[in-house]
Amino acid sequence: MISEEQLQELRDQIAKDEGVVATLRMKRFVGAGAEYAAAKGRIELATDALADLTAQYDAEQAALADRPNREKAEAKFLDGAARALGKADDRITAALDAAQAALVELVDAVQARSTLVQETHSQMAARGFQLRDGDGMPAHQTGTEQRLDGPVVSLRGRRWTPLQPLPLLDWLKHRVMAARMPGTEPGWCGTCRNVEGRDDSITDRVKDAPAVPRPEPVRVRTGVLPGAIAYISDVAHYERKIEEEELQRMSELFTDENGQVRSRSVPPTDEQRAAAAHRKKLLHDGIKAGTIVARH
Repeated sequence: MISEEQLQELRDQIAKDEGVVATLRMKRFVGAGAEYAAAKGRIELATDALADLTAQYDAEQAALADRPNREKAEAKFLDGAARALGKADDRITAALDAAQAALVELVDAVQARSTLVQETHSQMAARGFQLRDGDGMPAHQTGTEQRLDGPVVSLRGRRWTPLQPLPLLDWLKHRVMAARMPGTEPGWCGTCRNVEGRDDSITDRVKDAPAVPRPEPVRVRTGVLPGAIAYISDVAHYERKIEEEELQRMSELFTDENGQVRSRSVPPTDEQRAAAAHRKKLLHDGIKAGTIVARH
């Protein structure tokens, strides 16, 4: 919105240049023609800008003064929006409560398992199942090892090592984000060195999170409220901007003959072309109605 300070700044600039013009005209300095012309040009430009901004300022102030009436007229919509937003907040709160309870259970389960691995390691070592450094442990053997990253317990081919909650939580976070908000996570999504790659990996048994399609890019569109005035500098430029927003080529994922997931571009759909044509029509209808002012 235009502020009174902006208008006053232009008025001060005009007054300053008018003072320069008056001084040069009175003293008639030889060779001051270029400076005189420059000051006159600045006055003309600033005067035009002041007139435009004043008109926009007056329209904005009128719209603000009419805001109570607009809120009264749109009370049903505003009340509905407030209720919908409140329910959205309630849903998030409930989801956070549930997630917090699940995370508490996960942390407790991981810590209990790690304690059990340590205890089992000690008990097996006391029963003669400990292997000396360098002996190694064939996959089918039963025994224990002590490594730099913690104790290892092997029971008839299955291995256990202590786990840490944070790497598991990080893995889970990236996994869910990749499924529910595709495109927001890097390609390695969910790789966790402290979890994956271990003989006792549990993550392979976790069910996949329900996935959603990759969303279309967010498009910022300029809308004009009824009774408001929007200013654009160039109609042709604005039409090109509409085409760029509506007809931009999209991409889709597909699986090639080697089983690799790749991306390919997709041409604009008939719906996208229709949306572009509709927005252009709204643009020209707004110009005719006076709610959109084109400044060339």
